[in-house]
Amino acid sequence: MSLDRLCLGTWSLGGSHFGPYDCSDSQRTLKHAYELGIRYIDTALFYARGRSLDYIQQAIGSFRDQLYISSKGGLFWNGKAVCHDASPNALTKDCESTLKRLKTDYLDLYSLHWPDSSVPLESSIESLITLKERGLIKEWGACNLNDNQVQTVQNNFSL
Repeated sequence: MSLDRLCLGTWSLGGSHFGPYDCSDSQRTLKHAYELGIRYIDTALFYARGRSLDYIQQAIGSFRDQLYISSKGGLFWNGKAVCHDASPNALTKDCESTLKRLKTDYLDLYSLHWPDSSVPLESSIESLITLKERGLIKEWGACNLNDNQVQTVQNNFSL
C-alpha cells in the first residue's frame, strides 16, 4: 500500500466529543503522519469547533506546499446541536475562516459538508464555484448527497 494514498482525517484531532484530550497528541499525530509520507489532510471548521484547524496550522509550518488539504463547510454548532447552513454566504464565510485559521491562501479541495434543505443545492454549488474562481480553492466537492442530489449536480454543472 502506498502511503501517499492515505488521508489523515482530523475530526477527533481537537478532542471535542471524544473525551479528555491532550493537545500534544495532535501534534504527535500530525508529525508522525507527515514522517510516514501522508500528505493528504481532511478537516473542517466544524471539527472540534475549529480546534482541529488550529492544531493543523501549528504543525504544517513551512511545508504547506507539500500537503493536500481538504475542508468542508455548511455545518455549525449551536450549543450541542449540529445545524446546517449551506447558503452561499455561510459557505464563503466558513471557507475564509478556515483559510485564516490555517494561515494559508488556498485549499486544495473545499466541499459542501452536508446539503441544507432550506437552500437550493444549486446555490450551494454555485458558491463553491465562485470560491474556485476567486482562487481560494483549487477544487470543489459535495458530501452526503442522495441519488437525486447527485443527478442535480451532474445535470447542472460541468464535472
